Amino acid sequence: MGMYDTVEIVENIENGPLVGEYQTKSLENSLYTYYIKDNRLILKMYKYETVPEEERKHPIFGILRSVYIGDEDTNYHGWIDIYGVDETWKLKFTDGELMKSEFVEAHPRDPDNSTIGSLGENSQDQEVEYVAYWTGDGYVAEDDNDNYEG
Repeated sequence: MGMYDTVEIVENIENGPLVGEYQTKSLENSLYTYYIKDNRLILKMYKYETVPEEERKHPIFGILRSVYIGDEDTNYHGWIDIYGVDETWKLKFTDGELMKSEFVEAHPRDPDNSTIGSLGENSQDQEVEYVAYWTGDGYVAEDDNDNYEG
């Protein structure tokens, strides 16, 4: 699938997509997060810093952490395609201002293969076969509660 960016619709857009998160491959494709507010495309900006060793919870992962540093108006000019779970939209920006939104297509869900929730619509009826947790000394299974320190 590759990388993408996230576009958050944080307020209603007249005749446009509903409030929520959408994916796009029309921008940087660097897992950036943008949001649309007051008809402007805004980039959430982060910097990355090293986590001191005494604060790390894992010996390999967690060496860097992101720190939110603010927002930047992208002043975007052009079209972007955004993809939701159920639909695709095209958004036109002119000199940074959202001028037009066009519905492209609906993606109806197959009720037999629903993707609602991580385990599907009837997840309460499904069994999780194996869950493990990192304790600092290694992974332990969910049913191995004597060793779990989390």
